[in-house]
Amino acid sequence: MSLGLDQIGFVFFQNLCKSWFLVLMLLPFGTAVVSPDDLRAEEVPSRWGTLEGQIVVDGRIPTLPPRAAAETLCPANDVPDDSLVVDRETGGLRYVAVYLRKRPTHIHPELVQSAPNAVDQVIRDCRFVPHMLCLQTHQRLHISSLDPTAHSIRYAAFANVLPGALPGESSEFVLPEPERLPVRASCDFHQYMCGWWIVTDHPYAAVTDAEGRFRIRNLPVGEHEFTIWHERTGYLEKTLKIEIRPEGITNLPPRHYPMSLFVEEPTEPAGASK
Repeated sequence: MSLGLDQIGFVFFQNLCKSWFLVLMLLPFGTAVVSPDDLRAEEVPSRWGTLEGQIVVDGRIPTLPPRAAAETLCPANDVPDDSLVVDRETGGLRYVAVYLRKRPTHIHPELVQSAPNAVDQVIRDCRFVPHMLCLQTHQRLHISSLDPTAHSIRYAAFANVLPGALPGESSEFVLPEPERLPVRASCDFHQYMCGWWIVTDHPYAAVTDAEGRFRIRNLPVGEHEFTIWHERTGYLEKTLKIEIRPEGITNLPPRHYPMSLFVEEPTEPAGASK
């Protein structure tokens, strides 16, 4: 017995309705709809690694004059030149910015939970203390002054706009956009004052210590691109690719750079004891 086109269409529609009815009946008995959030949660890496390294300068260390001599009100002492601080025993370079170029897909939960709500920038003896700091876009930057003299703080950024000079006594604000390069902070009243802020939308950034060493914890395993930057040279490495190994420390061999990148006529050998 053959069926007409109208009858075939009716049978197809009837079977389709039965199929949807069966699906709807089964949903309460354990059938689940998978959301995009569930899929992302399953993709979160279970392994993380830590990066450690050192930035070293090869050559003779210069003796830099102070940026400003002691004054009656500010500063009480000479202001040292923090733009080039080299350990005389190891040649390690201080105040180098090391940071992940782009926000990774996943961030370690511990770093999310432990991140403070605010980061402190203190002005003391006409200096930004610390000279360089890391700031995430969700964190507030709190500026306070311990000096008896007035300050007027200004910063130069690409992605974040400053409405005007900030009072140095006490200010608090957020830089909501990540910056490709560290942001320079200065004072309108004291031209020699200078500080740097590494503004990122992730916690994977560090500043080298007195021996030029740095540590970035709980990175997702795999290959990442890092930027290494110093205020006197700009990029030391714009896109340094590093493979992060799981469940341990990835030791980056010391990165050596000639002193000629930083000064023209150095006078004292790096590595020489005082």
